[in-house]
Amino acid sequence: MSVLFLALLLTAAPVVRAQTVDVEISGNGAGSDNQANVEVKNETSVQSTNTADVANNVDLNSNTGGNTANANTGDQTQIQTGDATENLTIENNVNSQSLDLSSCGDCQSDLNVEVSGNGADSQNSVNTQIENSTNIIVENQAWVQNNVSVSANTGRNEASQNSGAVEISTGNISVDGAVINRVNISSVRVDPQGNNGNIEIKNIQNGANSVNDINVKIENEVNIEKINFAVVENDIDIQANTGENIANENLGDIEISTGNIDIDFEIINDPVNADIVFVDPCCSVDPSIPPEDVITPPPGQVAAAEVSPSSSSSSSEGSSGAALGIASLPNTGPSSFLILTLGWLLLYLCGRKLQIVAAKQERKFRRLSAGW
Repeated sequence: MSVLFLALLLTAAPVVRAQTVDVEISGNGAGSDNQANVEVKNETSVQSTNTADVANNVDLNSNTGGNTANANTGDQTQIQTGDATENLTIENNVNSQSLDLSSCGDCQSDLNVEVSGNGADSQNSVNTQIENSTNIIVENQAWVQNNVSVSANTGRNEASQNSGAVEISTGNISVDGAVINRVNISSVRVDPQGNNGNIEIKNIQNGANSVNDINVKIENEVNIEKINFAVVENDIDIQANTGENIANENLGDIEISTGNIDIDFEIINDPVNADIVFVDPCCSVDPSIPPEDVITPPPGQVAAAEVSPSSSSSSSEGSSGAALGIASLPNTGPSSFLILTLGWLLLYLCGRKLQIVAAKQERKFRRLSAGW
């Protein structure tokens, strides 16, 4: 009895898979019992947990007003205030991450299984199992609070009890600001290991009454769990004033000109809890190009192919062989009769086709002769 056992366990990121697995049971004597068990496992586990607590407290205060010119005896009293300009930008990029688990260098995995040349009455068994599993858990929690207070004043000027002309001219107020929150943004790119390369199974030239079993099981599974929790609070308070000017009990002409107020403030909460999940079918696209759409990962796929002959003849079972690209070569023996029958059928069809063509040519020739 000869027993072969091969096991490969790999846990890493990015994924690296076995390139080629060769299994062969051949040249064993009559009545021998031979078994080969092959198990290939590729497992990738990623768990990422992010927690953020952000608080921004901003207080802006500008003032060019509050001026007083009272009880003057000159010809003219003038108050002119300057402009007030406030610029503010708060940008919060919280819990942004990118996971790339593609392994374009090792996409191909070949499996070659051969049972051949074993003696009569031998028992030969090959059990092959390939498991590719990717498990990703990403959890993001974020609390973002922005408190912004802006106060700008060019007014509240007073010019009273003057004997001449009075002129009050206040400056302009311009407030330009933005609060931008980008919270819990994740990009996950996964090679689902769905391409197992070329799978070839040979069960040929074994002795009479031999029992040959070949079992192949392939499992590809991608599990992605994404949990996002975000609380974003924006409290913006803007006060701007160019008025509230006083000019009382003056003897001359009075002129009050107030400035303009221009407020441009933007609050952007986008994106929040945004996920891009891209399942790459073994490097079919350029990984350097970011995905544009959210793609839901496929469910776990399980495919199996079995070749389980009984007694002296071999048979093939399993409808998934074509989908997996498995080439199965049956034993010699009864299959030779099938090949011979197919050959005779092909020759008959070809001969029949030639007869039909010849008959058409003969009819055409007769029509042409009659026309002469």
